[in-house]
Amino acid sequence: MFTDLVGYTSIALANEVAALRLLEEQEEFVRSSVPDGLGRVVKSTGDGLLLEFGVARDAARCAFEVQRRLRERNSRTAGPALRVRIGIHVGEVEERSSDIVGGAVNLAARIESVAEPGGIFLSRDVFDRIHDTVPFELEPVGFRSLKGIPEPVEIFRVVLPREVEAHADEETVPIRLAVLPLTNISPDPSDEYLALGLTEELTSALSRIQQLRVIARTSVMQYRNAPRSVAEIGRELGLTTLLEGSVRKLGSRIRVTLQLIDVPSEEHVWTETFDRDVQDLFEVQREIAEKTASVLRLDLGIRTHGVSPPRRPSVEAYSLFMRAIHEWADDDSNADEMQRLLEEAIAKDPGFAAPRAYLVMNEILDHRSPRTNADRIRDLADGALRLDSESPDAQVASGLASMYLDRNWATAETRFHQAISINPSSPLARLFLGQVCTVLQRNPEAQAELAAAANLDPFWTPPRYWMAYTRYVSGDLSGAIQWLERFVDRQPTIRPLLGRYYVVAGRWDDARRQAESTPPGHDSAHDFSRVVLLTQLGDRPAAERWIASAESSTEAYLWRACAALQSLLGCKDRALDILEHDAREGECRLWETYFQPYFDPIRDDPRFVALLESLGLPTTTPWSRSS
Repeated sequence: MFTDLVGYTSIALANEVAALRLLEEQEEFVRSSVPDGLGRVVKSTGDGLLLEFGVARDAARCAFEVQRRLRERNSRTAGPALRVRIGIHVGEVEERSSDIVGGAVNLAARIESVAEPGGIFLSRDVFDRIHDTVPFELEPVGFRSLKGIPEPVEIFRVVLPREVEAHADEETVPIRLAVLPLTNISPDPSDEYLALGLTEELTSALSRIQQLRVIARTSVMQYRNAPRSVAEIGRELGLTTLLEGSVRKLGSRIRVTLQLIDVPSEEHVWTETFDRDVQDLFEVQREIAEKTASVLRLDLGIRTHGVSPPRRPSVEAYSLFMRAIHEWADDDSNADEMQRLLEEAIAKDPGFAAPRAYLVMNEILDHRSPRTNADRIRDLADGALRLDSESPDAQVASGLASMYLDRNWATAETRFHQAISINPSSPLARLFLGQVCTVLQRNPEAQAELAAAANLDPFWTPPRYWMAYTRYVSGDLSGAIQWLERFVDRQPTIRPLLGRYYVVAGRWDDARRQAESTPPGHDSAHDFSRVVLLTQLGDRPAAERWIASAESSTEAYLWRACAALQSLLGCKDRALDILEHDAREGECRLWETYFQPYFDPIRDDPRFVALLESLGLPTTTPWSRSS
């Protein structure tokens, strides 16, 4: 049995002391989980351990106990998650001094290397010996090509119990707080950026208080121009507490007035005014977070052990960053303007980490990351993490670079876990972690994270899309449909996806109603989803017209979308040609959609399977197509 600490190298680069502490914890957990007389730790392998057992059943039970205890540890620890992958094989070995060697040892190591972070993979030989003797479920992963092993190896995984119930309405947190958009009452209307930027920064600062769940700005910003009563806002967002206020700038002075409101009683719990020089704006956030935590009788909860206080940026750079945040938070945001402001902030203060992290998120999430720009994005992500490893935004940016540019699922997962441990109210980190788990077909974990993201940002659509995806691939088609139906009236752009799942379920009339109520022209992704629905309903000319228009576009997303429609139309070779071209010269984002029903016609084609293998994705299709 081999164990391996996930993401050790990247953790060590960010914080060597913390990495060594995690190594020690891993060894302690593993050694204390080995039953007396039934196995032994042979040696350390640097960032993991090699163990030997008399029988395969004891190795599997030990591995299960290790992962169970680590999950408990991670759920109650605010620090970095300790995630270990485990691989098990059975065979003869040769004793050499205190070590063991042989083909069986090598194969166990290779199996461990492809195991899921936090998971247990084992060979067919182990499965045959233990499948009817262990108290947990085993499921097939499929054949995997392993480095140095001439033939593909059939692998199984241990099904571990869920860490969390994966339903958004089941998360119970004592305090749910929202920061309403602060009102700009400055004489100069152009100071609006200060109010919205401070709203975003306050939301971020309060999100790091471990006992709070802070609603994200994308769900709160709707109240900026459409005021509601405290009771209405509290009911719509499920709040216990509300923070509202105003910002006034006069010359070099700034005044921030805030009220903390108890939503059930609608009473003001605390009111205070902060009068500061504009140069002290960076410190105002921390004061407000500390005051809010004190009033609510909470520990501030921001990790400080072994970490220096955040470096204070220059006033000029911070002002530019606040203007960029205003663009990020605005419904009519300008990605180009945001990028310009962030780059100028970095130029003014190269040691300021936050603009680098936001640049990465802006470029990747705005689909600005062709391979020609990948090195720059990696440099920005690495720089943000190096400058401030305790920034959840820096951790998310690094995870996005690993996921989108390198398809390094293990590093991405580690980064998103670390972001959540710093900021448990980060819907971005939870969404992206849910995406990683979905594409790796770890569906219970994916559903838990996506449900948490939806809870933290109730009106944000991406968690809804991805929850539908993961429920579909787990065989719960009716659950995917119900999840979308609960949200469709609020967000009509999900109608095409709902209609597509109606088709898979054989609900043709319902699917046609969604198609009829979905006009074109919202954006390219929406229009593509609508054309997929029309194609599923038999409108082949709609697909052909869309393909003719999209193939002349330089937008990589549209080109990849053509592959999906070609697959649906039965043009398998054309679909595969496009996907292979994207893998060679494009952004290679098949991982985002490979599980969608429109790829079913080519799912078993060797060329499609080879593409999945090249991306480190599961090549089996265990999900059910029935409701």
